[in-house]
Amino acid sequence: MKKFLETGAMLVLLGAIALLGNFVGYRITPLAAIPGMLVLLGLAILGLAVAEWVKIKNIPAIVYISVLGILVTAPFSPVAATVLPWVEKVNFLALATPVLACAGIGLASETLHLKKYGLRLLLVSILVFTGTFLGSALICEMLLRFSPFHP
Repeated sequence: MKKFLETGAMLVLLGAIALLGNFVGYRITPLAAIPGMLVLLGLAILGLAVAEWVKIKNIPAIVYISVLGILVTAPFSPVAATVLPWVEKVNFLALATPVLACAGIGLASETLHLKKYGLRLLLVSILVFTGTFLGSALICEMLLRFSPFHP
């Protein structure tokens, strides 16, 4: 229960930081974005609870959270018409920024591993990022060339 409360408190803190980022970056007032953020936080907490109660071969909590989000916002959902306008006011990048900052802090605590693998890790990271970018660009180019919208 203590872990669940700590995770909930962390989610609320990240939500507050995301509301601030939403205001600074996208000029959406926190008051306008609070209902959407509450929905997202509720889905995250509910998904974490489901992941804790349902133990199926190491399925990560993000799967349950995603499925709940899809079910709530699907066209057949009775609450979709109400929830979607609220959630649309929360920009994805405003949500990603504090999460990525926490991930960076978590990685910074692993400096011993970073020192051990330093240059190799940097080289592999650059190659992976470059390969991913070039692969995505190639797929995009091929799809655009063969699409009816290409000039």
